[in-house]
Amino acid sequence: SYKIPVSAEKPYTIGAWSWGVSGSGLGFYVRCMDAAGKGLPAPNEHYHRALSSRKRRWTRTAFVIQTPKGCASIQLWLHSYSGSKVEAFVDDLSVREGALVKEKKRPGMKPFAKVEVKTAQGARPSVLVTRQEIADIKAAAEKHEWAGRSLKAFLLGAERRLKTPVPHPDRGGGWYHWYACSIDGAGLTTVSPTEHKCRKCGKIYTGEPYDTVAIMGEHNKLGRNARDYGLAFALTGRPEFAKRAREILVGYADRYAGYEMHDVRGPSTRGSAGKVGPQTLDESCWVIPVAQAYDFVVDTMSEDERTHVDRDLLRAAVATIQRNNAGISNWQSWHNAGIASVAYALRDTELIDAAINGRSGFQFQMENSVTDDGFWYEGAWGYHYYALSAHLQLTEMAMRSGMDLYQNPRYKGLYQVSMQFMAPNRILPAFHDAHLAGGLAGPRFYEVAYRRWHDPMFAWAVNERKRGWDSMLYGALDVPKRDQPPQNSVNFTGLGWAVLRSGASRDGMYLALDYGPHGGGHGHPDKLGFSFYALGDFLAHDPGCVAYGLPIHGEWYRQTVSHNTVVVDGQSQEQGTGELDFYVASPRMGVVSARAADATDPVQFRRLALMTGEMLLLVDDASDTAEHQYDWAFHGVGEFASALPLAARAEAPGKDSGYQHIEGVTAAPAPGTWQADWVSPRRSLRLTMLADIATPTEVIAGKAWGPSSLGKVPMVLARRRAKATRYVAALHPYRGTAPEVKLSAKPIGDGLLVSAQTATSRTLALRGKAGDLCQAPGMSTDADFAAVETGDDVRNVILVNGRRLAAGRQIEISLDEPGAVALERLRKGLWFVQNDTDASRQLRLKHADCAPAKAYQLRGNRRAGELPLALVNRAWVLQIPAEAKVEIIVSGASLQQFRATTAQAEKEAAEEALRAKLPAFPVKPLTPPEGIKSASKAVTVQAEAFSGQGGGEVLISDKKIGVEGTCFLKWDAPGHWLEWSCDVPETAIYQLDLRYCTMQKNAERALLIDGAYPGEVGKAIPLPSTGGYANKTDDWRTATLGESGEPAPLYLRQGHHTIRLYNLRDPANLDWLRLAPWQGGK
Repeated sequence: SYKIPVSAEKPYTIGAWSWGVSGSGLGFYVRCMDAAGKGLPAPNEHYHRALSSRKRRWTRTAFVIQTPKGCASIQLWLHSYSGSKVEAFVDDLSVREGALVKEKKRPGMKPFAKVEVKTAQGARPSVLVTRQEIADIKAAAEKHEWAGRSLKAFLLGAERRLKTPVPHPDRGGGWYHWYACSIDGAGLTTVSPTEHKCRKCGKIYTGEPYDTVAIMGEHNKLGRNARDYGLAFALTGRPEFAKRAREILVGYADRYAGYEMHDVRGPSTRGSAGKVGPQTLDESCWVIPVAQAYDFVVDTMSEDERTHVDRDLLRAAVATIQRNNAGISNWQSWHNAGIASVAYALRDTELIDAAINGRSGFQFQMENSVTDDGFWYEGAWGYHYYALSAHLQLTEMAMRSGMDLYQNPRYKGLYQVSMQFMAPNRILPAFHDAHLAGGLAGPRFYEVAYRRWHDPMFAWAVNERKRGWDSMLYGALDVPKRDQPPQNSVNFTGLGWAVLRSGASRDGMYLALDYGPHGGGHGHPDKLGFSFYALGDFLAHDPGCVAYGLPIHGEWYRQTVSHNTVVVDGQSQEQGTGELDFYVASPRMGVVSARAADATDPVQFRRLALMTGEMLLLVDDASDTAEHQYDWAFHGVGEFASALPLAARAEAPGKDSGYQHIEGVTAAPAPGTWQADWVSPRRSLRLTMLADIATPTEVIAGKAWGPSSLGKVPMVLARRRAKATRYVAALHPYRGTAPEVKLSAKPIGDGLLVSAQTATSRTLALRGKAGDLCQAPGMSTDADFAAVETGDDVRNVILVNGRRLAAGRQIEISLDEPGAVALERLRKGLWFVQNDTDASRQLRLKHADCAPAKAYQLRGNRRAGELPLALVNRAWVLQIPAEAKVEIIVSGASLQQFRATTAQAEKEAAEEALRAKLPAFPVKPLTPPEGIKSASKAVTVQAEAFSGQGGGEVLISDKKIGVEGTCFLKWDAPGHWLEWSCDVPETAIYQLDLRYCTMQKNAERALLIDGAYPGEVGKAIPLPSTGGYANKTDDWRTATLGESGEPAPLYLRQGHHTIRLYNLRDPANLDWLRLAPWQGGK
């Protein structure tokens, strides 16, 4: 819009009407300016909204701003988030003086404490490393084999790049989100400056925007090279490294002013535009290694060179970045790090202060961009780590100048929270604009965390990863071994993500449900969506994202139907924050209930999820005074199967809002309770859903995009048309034969009784109203919610916001005041009790186990002190402290011992389930007769020279570091076998050596020679982790068939033999097999 005159520090109501046609993600922003027309900083979340994407009706959006000090005018502007394509009518954009609408209260900016600014004194370097750290790196290389190998690899890499210098590009680079295949979303590889190849399908792209993105890659390569040359100079003192670093710096100083200001779409003077990069974000990332290089070689420069680089490169880059104060954002975090890198390199205290204590500096970000539970506010793991990478760069530079920013109490949570949130396989769900990511991200995060905080959880994380160059730059050289910290159910209230867990092993169940804030510009319309995991991997995914430049990102990934939630009228949800009703969880049972609130307005949508020891139960209620189309959407993993008479349908189930991307559509009416399965070789899932007696259900099946690494996955929609409907469903993971789940639901007054029964358990769940007694067959309570899981006896109990619960004659519990408690009966006479109330409660528990017993308050699983326990009228009476956990024991092994034994048994069962089940091959030991000697020479067979394979397909590669010729990879699937034919030149004793690499700790292979195991030792050959797959370093190691360090003797006659290797579990790459002269018997 034009500039609209306003008064400073006054409230104004901003409004607009919108009518959605297609797409979503249309942002409505206010830009504030001073009298000279210069932009003023404003908190983004207070100064923008997303206009309604509701189709076929006018919707008004209005909000109140407070103009900042010095504000003379404002502009209204529209912006599509992350390249989303949106078609909408927008009318009556208005600015009215005064606060004329009531909104939900939004938190204001939190104040932050400033810290004392310091800069390094004395000798350089002092930004990336200090002189002492250079000495420590050299000492570590002498002491540790991994460190020596890492240092050698770094110096060889720097030496190699010296021989192939990269020229300075003649223009700035482009936006990397354009660099993806329009067919499958995979990234591109630069074949030449004008050819760009899809990594997946091989399609070649030419021209713009691809050529300019490749140029950005060259800029980033030059910056990294300059830093690495500087570091190599510090490590070796060789002047040729310093010379090349200087050439890069001076070359950029010569060219920087001439680079045109541009953004992601071309020439631009926008505040976010850059010179080297298309955004100030990219400019900041690029300048950090450039500034670090300056710190290494500045003392080798002439006075003119120093002045030229200082003024025309480093300070000029800061000026570009400082044009754009991005407030709360990952952008500003990188701005701060970029500015700080220049500040510390130039030892400029004013710039240091701006980066750390400035209005959007590091201290501001810690208070306003980090939630109380440690999440980055955007709720997307990619951006969590992306922002954390910037903070890590800044805090390490500050530390070397005497500023300990690790003392900020909110900073540590950014490193901890992923370990608390990750699934049992250490993968993080792909919520919002994120991909599936490892809960243990890049090694440098935990190397730094342990070095600065010495917390045992970080020591565990460091030792779970390969130690290498990052360890030398960022970590402590000696890190003790520590146990993995426990993974518990947690309600992350700051971001609104509820995590439920059941079981302690890799096979345990895991639910992550999103009820919180939208997530800013990188959020998705996914309220009450979830990811579900069991039996070793995810069985239902949130889809995450693809490259933003691809149309599919806005058309599918940012639509509600791509998530596991309920869609109203075929339209995506509005941006909004859900509301939590309650959350209670114990180690074996948990419940969360939440509402979508205004995200589905005017429809009220509520989801209750109950996790038992066997399954996940979902009760979803959607209601309004008008009739709507409701689609219950679910995206599974595996081959889809259902007994329903699904018939092909030519048209998609909708024309827009993502529905147009659902393929292979089939549909059928559901006559009553219906089931569907997603079947995989190692884990499967059964969905059982009840009918709504008043409303017919149409089941629509198809395929659509899941997380980009998986491609398209089978999905279902359970479609109903009504004013109100209730979906009751059970998700039951299984291996082998599909379980029978008897599911029922019965209204009890205003409440609901749900029963789920399998061959081994029964769960009763009763939803009522706090304070009103609700009596149902087999169960009664006065709580908002109660659940009892039984087998041969009671297993788990939950009571939420109530005082009483009775389940027939099996169990009765009561509290002196309303509260929330969870109980688990581990065995006869051993109970776990958890008080989830913020005040002490007296518990009365009546059960057949009740006998003289003791009670102990717990810290973790350990006893922290005894509590008084009375036995009154065959019931235990106990006063439980607020938010306390208690063990009640009659006799026998303690809770800690029982949990340890159970966890070990579950772990062993989960490990065994990962192993391939092979046929019963014969065992024929190749024992040498007396007098037979060791072979005189070895027979080497290249891995890629196999004669056959089955159960998978390997990929041949010559790109691996340290490979001898070629190798193969993608030997990932359990049961995948390969066979080799070889001719043995002499009758002799041999041993079998395998040259392999793997990141996994427990990879195993089984060996057949001529169709039989060569003894028991051939049934499982361990391949210990080598630390990686030889992508960046030489990770190859040799494993020898044998036991206790002694190679197994293989007596082979001269002539033709076959060798077959089966993948028992976990991926590994293979370089060669060798029948070597036997070295045993010594």
